[in-house]
Amino acid sequence: MLALRMGDALLTYSVEPTAVPCSASDTQLSVVDVTIMASNGTGLPVHVSEIDFEIAGGGWQAPQSLTWDPTSIAAVPGDATPWAICGDDDGHWRAFPLPPSTDIAEGQAISFVFSGVVVNQAPYQSPGAVLSVVETSGAGSGSASVTVQKTQAVGPYGGLPKIDAFKVDQPQIAPGETVTFAWEVENVDVDGSCQLTAGSGGAPVPLSPPGGGTLQLAVSETTTFTLDAIGSGGIVSELLTVTVMPVQLTLLTATPATVAAEQQVTLAWEANYALTCSIDQGVGPVAVTGAITVTPTQTTVYTITANGLDPQQSSVEVTVDPPT
Repeated sequence: MLALRMGDALLTYSVEPTAVPCSASDTQLSVVDVTIMASNGTGLPVHVSEIDFEIAGGGWQAPQSLTWDPTSIAAVPGDATPWAICGDDDGHWRAFPLPPSTDIAEGQAISFVFSGVVVNQAPYQSPGAVLSVVETSGAGSGSASVTVQKTQAVGPYGGLPKIDAFKVDQPQIAPGETVTFAWEVENVDVDGSCQLTAGSGGAPVPLSPPGGGTLQLAVSETTTFTLDAIGSGGIVSELLTVTVMPVQLTLLTATPATVAAEQQVTLAWEANYALTCSIDQGVGPVAVTGAITVTPTQTTVYTITANGLDPQQSSVEVTVDPPT
């Protein structure tokens, strides 16, 4: 581990890894995970109410910056860390202990993982990329920092990942319907991963295995999904939109349309992208597409209601001839 340049923070901070490869170009990216650890070596329990982290973006050639795009970074507490962490999409994150956790015991360590860090292109600088920490406790605020060396440009590692297929079985659906995503990706090795993100603010969902598979998701509104293939050689992305469609009530017929009293009539209908359908006159819920037999005793208007996005209704009249 790399020792902390301490300032007046109560906890001791360290980082893993202490050195990472830098990106060779805007197409040959180095994507790494960085873990910052806070350890209590004071000999007493320490109460810390907040820890702020900064991994600032500094362009491709900024030697003191680890990344050029802090918005690519996702932050989570370590497995044994009872804290929450949230970010501002500008390279700043704030971490808070979750009740009933109050103190960090003597000898205890907590950790925070920053994943998807796209390292910029500035290597071989001293002291390296500086990551800032500010902790808040009952004694006030204390600052610290850790550094990460950028040692060499990322190698070819088989080149960029390649997305061979990214598709969905139903690109147009009713609200809340379940769709199946399928993907096939090359050059995602043991250092890489695939993830699926819904919309612009969704949390990435890891895809396993990264080289190819399927995943089922329920989609309630029109959403553009992003597949990110992340490998040692960089990141490749592809977009796919699942559209939630309004109801399309395309057919309602009565056969025959004119009958004698007590004669059977077949009602047939088709409703696309509907969640449920029902027919009045005592018929009740029916399938979204189908047929049913009714026996009217007098001239009757049957109305079907198709529910979903922009519900639709349609009616058909069955004429019952009076007895002769």
